Amino acid sequence: MPEQQKKTNPHKGHRQRMKRQFRRVGIDQFEPHQVLELLLFYAVPQRDTNPLAHRLLDKFDDLPSVLDADYQSLCSVEGVSEHTATFLMLCGQLLTRYHKEKQEKKVFSSMAEIAEHLAKRFVNVKTEQMVLLSLNNRRKEINCSVIKSGTETTVEASVRELVQIALRCGATAVVVAHNHPVGNCKPSDADVKATKTMVNTFQMLNITFLDHLIFAEDGYCSLRESPFLAPLFSSMLARLDEKGGGLPE
Repeated sequence: MPEQQKKTNPHKGHRQRMKRQFRRVGIDQFEPHQVLELLLFYAVPQRDTNPLAHRLLDKFDDLPSVLDADYQSLCSVEGVSEHTATFLMLCGQLLTRYHKEKQEKKVFSSMAEIAEHLAKRFVNVKTEQMVLLSLNNRRKEINCSVIKSGTETTVEASVRELVQIALRCGATAVVVAHNHPVGNCKPSDADVKATKTMVNTFQMLNITFLDHLIFAEDGYCSLRESPFLAPLFSSMLARLDEKGGGLPE
C-alpha cells in the first residue's frame, strides 16, 4: 500500500508570520481583529486566537471598547480566562497611562524651571536618591527616573549607569539631581569630583551636561555655580551658546 501522506497543519508558523509582519509594517497595517489576535498570542499559548479575537469584537464592537471593558464583561466572552481578561485590561490601562505621562512631559525654558520640576521628586523622600532628567534638543523632557537609592546619608551611582540611560533615551542634554535628607544642600568634595567626571564624560558623547542639583530642607544648590566647577561649565556652555544649545537661567 502506498504510504499515506502526512497531514499538514495550515496554522503552523502562523504566529511567527504575524510577528514578522508586525515588525516589518507596524500596527497600522493590521485589521482590528488581527491586532487582537496578535495581543492574544501573549495570553493564550498554543491555540488559534483568531476566533476569540472575532468573538471579542462581536461582543464589544471595536478594539478600544475591548481594551476598555471591565473584568466581568471580558470573562463573559467564551474562551476568555481570568488570565486573558487581566491581560486585556492591562493593555488598555497601560495605553491610558502612556498617553497621560507623555502629555505631561514638559518643555523647559530655564534652569529654574528644571529645579522646580525636580524638587517635587524629593518631597518626603527619606533616603538619598539620584535622579537623571533626559531632554531632547528642544529641551523637552524625554525621561526622568531614579537611577539609584541609597541610605540617609549617601547614594552611589556610576557615570556608566547615567550614560546608558541617557543614550537609551536618545537624550541630547541631561541634568543630574540628588537629595540630602539629612543636613544642608552644600556639595561634598565627592559631589564636586563626581560632577567633573560627569561633565567630561557626557561631553565626549556629545550630550550636554546642564547641571547637577542637590536638594535639601534648606533649598537646593547648583554644582554648575560651584567655584570649583564654574570654569568647566562656563567653557562648555559658551560653546553651546554659539550653537544655540544652552538653557537660560
